[in-house]
Amino acid sequence: MKVTPVEEVGGQPSGGQSLKDPAQLPQADKEDPGPLSITLLVRTSIFAVSSIDTPGQSFTVTLYTRVYGRGLRPVLVAEGLDETFEPKLEWMEAELLEVTTRGWERLVRGDDLEWHFRARIKFAEQFELQRFPFDWQSLSMTLSCMYPAEWPNVEAQIRAGLPPDGRRHVQVHLQPVDAVNLADSSSCVSSAAGAGSGNPTEAIIFFRDGFLLRSIWSYRGHSVQHWLSHPSLSGQGKRYSNLQFSLHFSRVATYYTYNILLPLWLLTGLGFCAFSLDVAASTGDRLSLLVTLLLTAAAYKIVVSSALPLVSYLTRLDWYVLVAFGLLVALTVETAAVATVADEAVREKLDWALAAGLGGAWGLFSLGFVAMGWLGGRDPHTGLRILEEEARSRSSRMDYKVLTWAEPRD
Repeated sequence: MKVTPVEEVGGQPSGGQSLKDPAQLPQADKEDPGPLSITLLVRTSIFAVSSIDTPGQSFTVTLYTRVYGRGLRPVLVAEGLDETFEPKLEWMEAELLEVTTRGWERLVRGDDLEWHFRARIKFAEQFELQRFPFDWQSLSMTLSCMYPAEWPNVEAQIRAGLPPDGRRHVQVHLQPVDAVNLADSSSCVSSAAGAGSGNPTEAIIFFRDGFLLRSIWSYRGHSVQHWLSHPSLSGQGKRYSNLQFSLHFSRVATYYTYNILLPLWLLTGLGFCAFSLDVAASTGDRLSLLVTLLLTAAAYKIVVSSALPLVSYLTRLDWYVLVAFGLLVALTVETAAVATVADEAVREKLDWALAAGLGGAWGLFSLGFVAMGWLGGRDPHTGLRILEEEARSRSSRMDYKVLTWAEPRD
């Protein structure tokens, strides 16, 4: 008698049926060889910063980005991804105004792969204006990869199984170019993302000749930051790599000093000229002068508001205008109140005592305002502190690191 052996598929008898093709098995039954971890090196050149729009909270730059994959092509060929792999890079919070290249153009250089992208882009930026017009601004350009850098949620990865084509998952980590990893051909494919070391001072190049806003902004340096997105932002617990290139500027306050601060200081000082008139005999004239100055100060507040976006806090310039406005109100109230004093000697002494007190307070406030504005712009690391404070305020950014900081070279 001929015995037909009972074959098993996945530990279950087949009942005499032929073994299924492995390609038809459920993906969960296949052995996952683990993700393919790739590190891409990024360099960005900023040719021009054509506008910095404070009321619109945006800026426009012309940039050229090169992404390097050293020794990457043989690995992709072995995985069957050479023809289909694209880095899936995207500039975040950006509006493409003009793209010179055909998207991310791919170049093959032996075993290396490169992607090039040049465009004029308008980036949105949340300006920090508490110190306006003595403020610093960090103009940040964030490049994000749509491939996950990490997949810490193991259960979600098991449920997802292999990709539909049966190939390995791809994980991409972005890293700035530096003199070490650019020369190391093994740094772009590794068992763990983030291979390579060194100081990535070559990752961002700013052509200061293309900066045409020198009369308004002073260039203070540039930096490169990296962080991973929070797993909660992904339904499968993925974390994505983000590389941020930042240019740091301080505002040149000369325009606001000569056109707002100095005229307003002089106008407020004119309010003290009212004390040259006798408060009892010329009450009407003093009130008329002070009310005229009040209306002028209100007009300056409108001018200041037009130069700023709609923010829920007061800037330093707002404080200055409001204090000047409040002082003129105090002088107006003082005139009306002192005029009611019947005793001439008491009235005169009280009038000049209040004039000296209010004048001294205004002088001290003006000196303190100038001192804060001058001292606040001398620390070259102010821009970095702004970025770090912003990163701490955003729970969506994890493992935030400042990779490099470079001051301008004359």
